[in-house]
Order: sequence, then structure tokens, then C-alpha cells
Amino acid sequence: MSADSQAPTVSFFIPAHNGEGFIAAAIESCLEHDPAPHEVIVVDDASTDGTVAVVEGYPDVKLIRHEDNLRQAAARNTAIAAASGEFVAALDQDDRNLPGRLRRQLETLHSTPGCEAVIGTARHVHLDGELAPDHGSGWALEEGGELAGLATEEAAGKPITSTLLFRRSAVAGEDAYDTTIDFADDLDLGLRFIERGQLAIVSDELIERLIHSGNQSRDHAAVMRSYTLAMKRRIDRKRAAAAGRSGS
Repeated sequence: MSADSQAPTVSFFIPAHNGEGFIAAAIESCLEHDPAPHEVIVVDDASTDGTVAVVEGYPDVKLIRHEDNLRQAAARNTAIAAASGEFVAALDQDDRNLPGRLRRQLETLHSTPGCEAVIGTARHVHLDGELAPDHGSGWALEEGGELAGLATEEAAGKPITSTLLFRRSAVAGEDAYDTTIDFADDLDLGLRFIERGQLAIVSDELIERLIHSGNQSRDHAAVMRSYTLAMKRRIDRKRAAAAGRSGS
């Protein structure tokens, strides 16, 4: 873990559920990262496989366990509440950090006025390590914050909100991730940073996404329901802001 008292402190957080086949690679990509993180937090969301045993094999990792399956957003919020780093960096259990991720995001955050969060792009790989085509799985944003698409060809190669790094104090006093938006909780958070003028977007590949049959984004119907809800929340916030301006 980081020993430089002058360097920004970053807490990696990984929500986990039945990820025994992937979680070790995710953890190791955090522990071996340069610059070293302040801490690595894994929140196990009531796994029924060997995920906990795998995580317990890494004594430098802070493991928190949910007794009940509260879903991904709640696990992410639990991790952020337990974090002590100035910044927090998200990583899914079946993703891996690429070299230079933290350096690129922190440099961008510190050089961009008003910035509190940074996202980038992802490299897609199969289980055998071979590169996989990017068909736009996940949420993708254009420069300026407009949606490029959702699980579509238009979203291929675009920045995604599962790469979020943000200042922890930017979400103080609120749940960073909305627990009522199951799949799109990271998109919702990214959109809120955009609306506040606090999100910077880089084109760099920051993480490696493992493409496999268990990917959440393969459940297209659930993804679309979650996407619709996140966009409704965005519209509601815009209307509320407009009403506030007109009433002042």
C-alpha cells in the first residue's frame, strides 16, 4: 500500500457477489498498481460460492460482508462509507486495472478546474486473454456528457462510468450509488457529476473488462429497464432545476 504521505490517497473498492473465478485478478490489479493505492476494499454481497475464501487470502485487503444480498449499488455504498482515501476508484469484480490508470485519472482531475470525477474507456478481453470486440456493452458517454448509446455499436470505444474515480467528499452526506437503480447505478452517478459540471472524460483505456456469460450487461431487458429509470431521474432533476430557476 502507499507509503508516500504527500501523494493523493486512493481507495479502490470492489463489490463482489459469486465472483470466485474473477475476484483474485481484480484484487491483484489493485494491489500491484503503480502508484500504490491507500487501500483496497471488497464488499461481499452475500456470496454463496468461494468468493470470501479467495478474498481472505489477501491479508492487505479490507473485507466487509453483507449478510443479505443487497445488490451492487448497496455494496458500493458500503465500501465508500468504509473508505479513508481522499479519492475512491471503482472496479467491478470481473474487471482489472490497466497500468497507469490512477496516474492518468488523478492528473486529469487535478488539471481540470472544478473536476471531482474522471472516467475513461475499457479494453475488452475473453477468458483466454484474447481481445474481444467492443459491441458497446455498458454505458457510454460522449465528450460533454451526452449518451453515446447503451449496449450498441454507437457506444463502442466510448468512455464508461464503471471506470469512475472521484473525490470522496464530493458525495458526502448522500448515497453515491442509487440503490433503486439496479444495473445503471454507475451511469446515474456519472450523470449527476455531469450535471454539476464535475466530470472529466479521457479517451485512455483504464480497465480491462472480461467478457463472459455471467456479465450483468448480458441481461438486456434488465439493463434497458435500469437505463430508462436512470434517464427518467435525469429528466426529473432537470425539470426540478428549471422550476427552481423560474420560481426564484
